[in-house]
Formats: sequence, C-alpha cells, structure tokens
Amino acid sequence: MAFPLPAILCTGIPRTVNKEKYLSALTSANYKTAVWMLVAGILLVTNLLQTLFLFTADLTEKTIVVPPDLAKPFSIHKSEVSPAYVEQMTHYLSQLLLTYHDDNVAAQFDSVLRHVDPSAYAHLKAEFHAQADRVRRHLIGSVFYPMGIHVAKLTATINGELVSMIGQKIVSRKQKYYQFAYAYRNGSFYLVKFQELEKGSGEALKPIEPKEDEEVTF
Repeated sequence: MAFPLPAILCTGIPRTVNKEKYLSALTSANYKTAVWMLVAGILLVTNLLQTLFLFTADLTEKTIVVPPDLAKPFSIHKSEVSPAYVEQMTHYLSQLLLTYHDDNVAAQFDSVLRHVDPSAYAHLKAEFHAQADRVRRHLIGSVFYPMGIHVAKLTATINGELVSMIGQKIVSRKQKYYQFAYAYRNGSFYLVKFQELEKGSGEALKPIEPKEDEEVTF
C-alpha cells in the first residue's frame, strides 16, 4: 500500500534557502545580544560611578542666598554664613532702619520685622512701632550714609553719618555706630538685636543705654 508524500517534501524549495534564513536570523540575534550586553555594561559602569560619588562627595547642604534688593549671591554652608552675606544684609537692613521719612517709615520697619528672630520679635516690634509713631508725629526724616562696617562671625558693626531732618530742614549731622546681631538656624538667617553704640573710654564701643522713661531713638 502506497502513502502520499508530505506536502512539505513536495514543494521543491531547496534546502540552501532555509539554511540562509537560519544563518541570517542567527546573526541578527547575536547582534541584538551584543547590543544589549553593551547597554548593560554601560549601565553597570554608570551605577558604579554613582555609588562612588555617593561615598566620596560632600553632600552637606549649601544654600546660595540672594538678599532682598541685592544682586550678588553669597553662600551659607552647613552652619556657617559667609562674612560677605552678613555685610550685605547689614547694609540692606541699616538703610531700611535709618533712611526714611514719615510716609514710608512704617512700611520699612515692617520689612525689617520679616527678618527678625522669633525670640526677639515682640521686643523689636514694639521698639520699631514706637519709633515709627514718633517719626510720623514730628515729621522726622533721616538719611544714613554708611562709611565702614566690621563683621565678626554673626555680628556686624556699621558706622556712618546720620543726617536728621524735621520736614525739609536739616537739624543735625552726626557720626553714628550701630550693631546688628544675627542668628542662623535650620537654613534661616535672622536679625536678633539692633542697637546704637557710642565710644566709651579708650575709644571702645559700648551700647547706649536709654535713660528711664526716655524714648528709644535710632
């Protein structure tokens, strides 16, 4: 009894064609494997470099700060504030506190309060508001011309000429010294104390202590 040949044997397709297809598919597979191995190698090297960076890099926080109305940035690194930043903030705050007229004094003093340490806020707020009320009552104006500044860590002493006016009339020109004390905590820079200084014995500067029942003036 005769059996019919399978259809696949009757097609007459040469074996060489199937071999060529097989070799082509094998080459393509080997190429794709090589590409993936290359990609995996690059990723491995990248991960190793990132791991090395994490172990060797200085990951402590460094904040670049631009004080209000100032163009030049300064750095705050770890718990240290650069002297240049303390100097620029002192210039900025001194102008708000010492250069004013009766129309803008309240707004300027309120701007300073935004930089005040919470522990000193109530005291300085009362002092600033009393001074602002005095300025508005008597139509006082003031202009401060800074001449020098000395920074010691988080304390700055600034000196200059303070020109005082009543209305449009200049009533005094005096050499003045002011001290600004700051604190830096949890990434925030605060004003803790602002006070006027005077020269004592031996040219040393000391705080001016207001007399009893005397208004505090800047």
